[in-house]
Amino acid sequence: MKDKELKPYGSGFFYRIPVGIKVGFFKWWIAGAVYFFLGFGSAPELQGSPVHIFSMGAVLGLLNSYVVAPVVRDMTRINPPENPWLTVRRRGPLGTLMNILAGVMLVGLVVLSYVGINSVYTRISGTEGAVLLQVEPILFGLFYLTYEFLWRLLVRVLDKRRGH
Repeated sequence: MKDKELKPYGSGFFYRIPVGIKVGFFKWWIAGAVYFFLGFGSAPELQGSPVHIFSMGAVLGLLNSYVVAPVVRDMTRINPPENPWLTVRRRGPLGTLMNILAGVMLVGLVVLSYVGINSVYTRISGTEGAVLLQVEPILFGLFYLTYEFLWRLLVRVLDKRRGH
């Protein structure tokens, strides 16, 4: 459909929200949902383990390839090579593999953030084993979204340096 044909449907509340907010909310919701189902659903001794980080990162990578990318592409009407809202702008099997690796890396950074914040709090408070931040879906999604934004910003800066 052409934009002219879609114009009558573009007058609602959702249409007036900026694309960046819609994309950010969607990615935050996906990351929080993955933690809700995989993080809360796993045994406590597995949380923070390499297997847990890999499984959550792999699921987030697959969701980025097969759910987030098509929705973002439809929201922005920009194809992947030029779409600035995608974590990985490549399609196909290599793009899926890159999304999985990016997901594992981003989940690892989120876990390191929780560990770092809690260890600093433990040292400051002087209480051994004190936990300031429990891992929960809302903050997990926010940390994930922050690191994903920094990743996209880094890619954009490197693209400008290379002249793309």
